[in-house]
Amino acid sequence: PMEPPELSAMIIHELAAALAHAHEAGVIHRDLKPENVMVREDGVLKLMDFGIARLLDIEDRMTVTGALVGSPAHMSPEIIEGLEAGPEADVFSLGIMFYALMTGRLPFTASNTTATLKRILDGTYEDPRRRVPALSDELAEICATCLQRDPQRRYPNAGKLRDALADALAGLGFSRVGEELISFFADPPSYQRLARQRIVAALLERGERQLQEKRTPHAQDVPGRRPHG
Repeated sequence: PMEPPELSAMIIHELAAALAHAHEAGVIHRDLKPENVMVREDGVLKLMDFGIARLLDIEDRMTVTGALVGSPAHMSPEIIEGLEAGPEADVFSLGIMFYALMTGRLPFTASNTTATLKRILDGTYEDPRRRVPALSDELAEICATCLQRDPQRRYPNAGKLRDALADALAGLGFSRVGEELISFFADPPSYQRLARQRIVAALLERGERQLQEKRTPHAQDVPGRRPHG
């Protein structure tokens, strides 16, 4: 798992930002997975391999061979079922990557491809907060929105996901996500240590501010973060 969880949110934010341009142009990736993400030497994330998006129209996806094209473990329910896939399909795949980054495991896993696809169609998975107690409710809810079984209940496109993550991260003082990731990839241990300190400080400040404004009855009940111990 990537610690703190906010780092995972930063990575998905940058991927969603890159994908947003494609969605605005009417292009859907359809095969998002970790193997299609490249980290340049300067720490900038790049989304690779739009091959499926270029080669297959939505109507042709299931008709050429009758076989699924893509990576089963990161595939959206509507693509598995051979239905029309919109930007929400990519949002679902980003949600799977987000979950995996935060927890160290995929949300939908099974012993073989067929069983994995069935798990995705069932739509049930373990709450990531059970594995990552430090995960905020806000980030958990963003991930859950991405992984909704019904495409209409997800973010409608990558731009909306990017915006939700940007708001969550800005609330903790991470407003320049690209620069944060460049610092992280340059020296991961040092960055992670400092990031944890910044998050704790931001949460304490938020709790104190809310206490002063009488929004919550107890200063220790900082919203969106589960207490340790």
